[in-house]
Amino acid sequence: MRNSSRHITGAVLGVLLTPAIGWGLGWASGELVRAFRVFDVGVDLLLPSLVIVAIGLAIAVLTSERVSPVAALVPGVAFLAAGLLFMVSTGTATRVMGWLGSVSPALISLASFGLLLLLGTVLFASALMPGRWREPGTTGPAVGDGIGGHPGAPFPRPEDRSPWGTT
Repeated sequence: MRNSSRHITGAVLGVLLTPAIGWGLGWASGELVRAFRVFDVGVDLLLPSLVIVAIGLAIAVLTSERVSPVAALVPGVAFLAAGLLFMVSTGTATRVMGWLGSVSPALISLASFGLLLLLGTVLFASALMPGRWREPGTTGPAVGDGIGGHPGAPFPRPEDRSPWGTT
């Protein structure tokens, strides 16, 4: 896959997964809090727990090296903005998150703990790694140190080297 199509696919993936992660976090954390509040720790915990696991897997895919960094950049900016907005102006963030309906109380709770800020920072920082912007399969510039004779040659083993610098 060419680099440009990889980034376009990553942007689409990021746009699709951003609301899914946000809604899933809001719904699952709200359900878990409700179940624990009434001590209903049975089957009601299974689906929200599986949603949290699926969100963790989606975040792992977004931060992996094979996926375009744009896929992590889109939700990273969104969650970072939501977390920063909550830290700067709680009232405005509460009104903005209120548009989300039934998941908004749980998202507001997550934002108040700084978890949206943490998630946004992790996704944003993973997108900034320079190696992720290269096309898969390519490496950076080859740098030889002269020890092995050519770039990529193995270093001599320590037991093969003399302590006086000659081999």
